Amino acid sequence: DWVETKPMGMELPIHFVGALPHVTSDMHAGGRDFKLETMVDTGATAGSLTARFLKDHRLTVDTTEETIVGAGVGGTTRGRLFRPTSVEIGSKTFANPVIAMDSTKGGVIGEGSNFDFLMGSDFLRRFIVTLDYPHNRIFLQPNSDADKPFEADKAGLRIYSEGPDYRTYRVVGIMPGSSGEKAGLKVDDIIATIDGRPTSEIT
Repeated sequence: DWVETKPMGMELPIHFVGALPHVTSDMHAGGRDFKLETMVDTGATAGSLTARFLKDHRLTVDTTEETIVGAGVGGTTRGRLFRPTSVEIGSKTFANPVIAMDSTKGGVIGEGSNFDFLMGSDFLRRFIVTLDYPHNRIFLQPNSDADKPFEADKAGLRIYSEGPDYRTYRVVGIMPGSSGEKAGLKVDDIIATIDGRPTSEIT
């Protein structure tokens, strides 16, 4: 006999925009509260506010200098990083997460975007995620990473892995004022060794 079991965790409704799952999240930043149309992207690394949202909402917050904040099939995206006071997903509140403010006008998260916030693995890795498409819902069960602080990239580098075996590491972006810049690294530098170990041996 078939037994239907219900996944554990918070149950949130999802709706689809262009066949992609969306939920609603909340953000408090710059002394204001925002309700965000949020795309769930299991293939993205970090969270990012879209250029559409930022065009309609001017945030008064401290940010980094502009740098490369993402990359995909269409190339790189630029923006600034900041920490909102909190982001709430269902009943789970994250304090001071690191989020990108995208300044790229085109592309999926540009000014023509159909959502406000891209929720990537920086948030999703803190849950056991179950997507139930037939019933238009997602289950998010907090895991052992749920309450860990969000760490910012301390090197300030954006690096591509290239070549037939993806073991050639090229610097494609450096955040101004970062330790990477202070170390003298430049865009298009190839990182050959790390602590004396050839990067070709690193997976």
